[in-house]
Amino acid sequence: MAALAFTHSIRLTVSMGLAQLRPGETGDSLIGRADQYLYEAKHSRNCSISHP
Repeated sequence: MAALAFTHSIRLTVSMGLAQLRPGETGDSLIGRADQYLYEAKHSRNCSISHP
Protein backbone atom coordinates (compact mmCIF):
# COMPACT_ATOMS: atom_id res chain seq x y z
CA MET A 1 0.00 0.00 0.00
CA ALA A 2 2.77 2.46 0.83
CA ALA A 3 4.18 2.12 -2.68
CA LEU A 4 0.88 2.97 -4.38
CA ALA A 5 0.23 6.48 -5.63
CA PHE A 6 -3.28 7.62 -4.75
CA THR A 7 -4.67 10.24 -7.10
CA HIS A 8 -8.04 10.73 -5.39
CA SER A 9 -8.72 11.61 -1.81
CA ILE A 10 -11.74 10.30 0.03
CA ARG A 11 -13.28 11.17 3.36
CA LEU A 12 -13.65 8.14 5.57
CA THR A 13 -15.14 7.89 9.03
CA VAL A 14 -15.41 4.84 11.25
CA SER A 15 -17.82 4.14 14.08
CA MET A 16 -17.76 0.93 16.10
CA GLY A 17 -19.75 -0.68 18.86
CA LEU A 18 -17.85 -3.15 21.02
CA ALA A 19 -19.36 -5.64 23.44
CA GLN A 20 -17.87 -8.57 25.34
CA LEU A 21 -19.88 -11.71 26.02
CA ARG A 22 -21.05 -11.76 29.63
CA PRO A 23 -21.44 -15.00 31.61
CA GLY A 24 -24.83 -16.53 30.80
CA GLU A 25 -25.55 -14.01 28.03
CA THR A 26 -27.11 -15.13 24.77
CA GLY A 27 -25.65 -14.36 21.38
CA ASP A 28 -28.71 -12.27 20.53
CA SER A 29 -28.20 -10.14 23.63
CA LEU A 30 -24.52 -9.66 22.80
CA ILE A 31 -25.31 -8.55 19.25
CA GLY A 32 -28.05 -6.25 20.56
CA ARG A 33 -25.65 -4.49 22.94
CA ALA A 34 -22.97 -4.15 20.25
CA ASP A 35 -25.61 -2.68 17.92
CA GLN A 36 -26.69 -0.22 20.63
CA TYR A 37 -23.08 0.88 21.15
CA LEU A 38 -22.62 1.27 17.38
CA TYR A 39 -25.54 3.68 17.14
CA GLU A 40 -24.26 5.59 20.18
CA ALA A 41 -20.89 5.95 18.44
CA LYS A 42 -22.49 7.03 15.16
CA HIS A 43 -24.50 9.74 16.88
CA SER A 44 -21.72 11.03 19.11
CA ARG A 45 -19.07 12.01 16.54
CA ASN A 46 -17.00 10.74 13.64
CA CYS A 47 -14.37 8.05 14.18
CA SER A 48 -15.53 6.90 17.58
CA ILE A 49 -15.96 3.69 19.52
CA SER A 50 -18.70 3.23 22.08
CA HIS A 51 -18.59 0.60 24.80
CA PRO A 52 -19.79 0.16 28.38
